[in-house]
Amino acid sequence: MRYTVYPRIAGSKRGAQRRLPAEMRIGVRLEGAVAIVVCAGVVNHGDAARFAEVFQGLLESGKHHFVIDFAGLTYIDSTMLAECVAAMRQAKDRGGNVKLVSPAGTNVRHILKITALDRSFDVFDNVREALEDRAPTREARRR
Repeated sequence: MRYTVYPRIAGSKRGAQRRLPAEMRIGVRLEGAVAIVVCAGVVNHGDAARFAEVFQGLLESGKHHFVIDFAGLTYIDSTMLAECVAAMRQAKDRGGNVKLVSPAGTNVRHILKITALDRSFDVFDNVREALEDRAPTREARRR
């Protein structure tokens, strides 16, 4: 993992430095017809574009059902949220769906709640629950 070293923080011990991950890590694994996109670290400038590239590549390879795992993500910004919404739309246009994983009580889950995106996405505490869920998507339940 790469780190960026930031200068001493006001009020911290003399010479103390704060280390934060330099970029978000993205991994993909397949579970049958479902592509699980695992995001970990902190979303920084440009990471949302990398996510969009990975997602677009999966769509072009014929994948339509996705679980996006944010369990290892410590922070998410508006650009990443916008890419998630775009991913959901693209998957739905192809007859698929997108489920999010973000454990309850985490920063990311809180952001999903305050932006009301937890009403647009099916959000689960772990990947296993997302894969086992056979209920219709939120859109189908509203009909």
